[in-house]
Amino acid sequence: MEFRSCLAALRRRARMSQLELAHASTVSQRHISFLESGRASPGPGVVGKLSKALQLTFQDTNRLYESAGLKAPSKAFVWDDQEFSVSRATIEALMTKHAPFPALATRRCGNILMSNQVYQTLIDWAFMQPGAVRPQAHVFTNLFDLTLHPNGLIQFMDNPDEIIPHSLRRLRSAAASSTAAAAVLAEIDRYKHLQPFAEIQDKGESLHASVLVERYHLGQAKVSLVSMVASFGSPEDVTTQEIQVELFFPADDETRTFFDKLNTPNMHTGSD
Repeated sequence: MEFRSCLAALRRRARMSQLELAHASTVSQRHISFLESGRASPGPGVVGKLSKALQLTFQDTNRLYESAGLKAPSKAFVWDDQEFSVSRATIEALMTKHAPFPALATRRCGNILMSNQVYQTLIDWAFMQPGAVRPQAHVFTNLFDLTLHPNGLIQFMDNPDEIIPHSLRRLRSAAASSTAAAAVLAEIDRYKHLQPFAEIQDKGESLHASVLVERYHLGQAKVSLVSMVASFGSPEDVTTQEIQVELFFPADDETRTFFDKLNTPNMHTGSD
């Protein structure tokens, strides 16, 4: 994408006028107009001021620099890079210690990077229940898609009118600052079964509780979960800034007992 188009798109996404961006960045409105029309080319100093004023993520800052033909300022490690090993090991240790409850690490767009064994066991067990429809393999690679796909976790939800709007709001919030999340949202917005949920506001229990309780039926088992999302407090690269660790906790004693049983030999398909 050319710089002029990239800047205009990021400015509109931030819901800022050229004048508002000028005030926030100290770059003149006239110059911003010239940049967006292609009549002027930016230097690194101007791009830096605009990036800061737009409050861009490392990823979008890199994209803006690269669209101007400039070197991206922030390092983007690959998940499997040796340089990323400390961050990766920290995430893995956190998820391992979270057993016997499920945990996973995702990018902001929902792409799953890592999960603990409890999460993998839970998902496998859920889709082996009588009557469950298993989606295609690619659905399991993205948490938002797995939650909202017509053959995903939605088929097990007892309170979809709370879980689905909440999930859509999370994805839309991520899409506001992540092009990858915006692409996931564009795909999910095509699911016709979600249209009735798109404008639902918080209601029911969620109005009277500090956290959303997600309620599912898995065979004869009733599972109630609350989640906590954690991230690195001082990310130093694009990859780390994009990672979120989601930890799930039981919301009642029945769910706690369910997880105590989940990995035992007598926890077979169709049992509770």
